Amino acid sequence: MSAGLDALVDRGVEVAVDFTEREAGRENLRFLASAGIHAVVGTTGFTEDDLARFRKDFDRSNALIAPNSRLERC
Repeated sequence: MSAGLDALVDRGVEVAVDFTEREAGRENLRFLASAGIHAVVGTTGFTEDDLARFRKDFDRSNALIAPNSRLERC
């Protein structure tokens, strides 16, 4: 998977969109933060610890995390 992510850097990508699942999202965001690539994320299930780590890791770029879950009233 990392060879695929390296292609983002090789092509000069500035923003990546991630709509994967939690474990893949964690890996993808770790890579994107280290590469200075901005992220827009719709993945659900990140913990408070995950979010704290993302805040720390994204020091050269930004991440917007908008989970694909919502509260519905019936």
